[in-house]
Amino acid sequence: MDMVHGLNIYSVLLRLMLSALLSGIIGLEREQRGQIAGFRTHIIVCLGAALSTMIGVYCNVVLKMNTDALRIASQVVSGIGFIGAGTILVKSRSKVIGLTTAAGLWLSAVIGLAIGAGFYAGAFICFAMSFVTLKLFVKLEKSKLLEGPDCRLYIEIDDSYKANYVIDFLRELNNNFRDFEVFSARSALPNHIGIITKMTLGKNEDIEKVMKKIVEHENVVFVIKSY
Repeated sequence: MDMVHGLNIYSVLLRLMLSALLSGIIGLEREQRGQIAGFRTHIIVCLGAALSTMIGVYCNVVLKMNTDALRIASQVVSGIGFIGAGTILVKSRSKVIGLTTAAGLWLSAVIGLAIGAGFYAGAFICFAMSFVTLKLFVKLEKSKLLEGPDCRLYIEIDDSYKANYVIDFLRELNNNFRDFEVFSARSALPNHIGIITKMTLGKNEDIEKVMKKIVEHENVVFVIKSY
């Protein structure tokens, strides 16, 4: 048991490997969904959290320093908020994305703290419950039974300052629009701007009809399928 729960080379290696494994699985799920913080970011955060905890334990147990072993760990929990905040984006007045990814980063840090402290049972149970939440519960949020395939659209508008208005129009037109990205216009015309968005078609929904409705907006120049 000392080899697993003590602070020796084998225990350190085990804790860091477990941290990379569990956080990597969470990060991979986020990366598959196209989030900013993905596989590598989650691993780095979790490894840092695990090492931070072990530093506190090392100073307290091995070096016999009169310090609080969890003081560094507590700072990790609060400090990780700065990284998580960088993954939260306000896309429009009614759309904020990245909250789940920010929460995933914070959770990866906490799992790293638990592993670093040798609390393996808590780390594995928390990981299992969070992974089930990320992978399975999303299906309850939005059932795919009545949906068709995903498609990407490129929408060019004639006024770069009206991008948010067009995005709000798209949301009112169809709730299945998501992942809006704004780029320089493909036509290169002055003040024009391009928007790429994804949408999930309803089972009996015609993409051509949807595109015709989009073109009816006063600021939309043209709409094409994007691959």
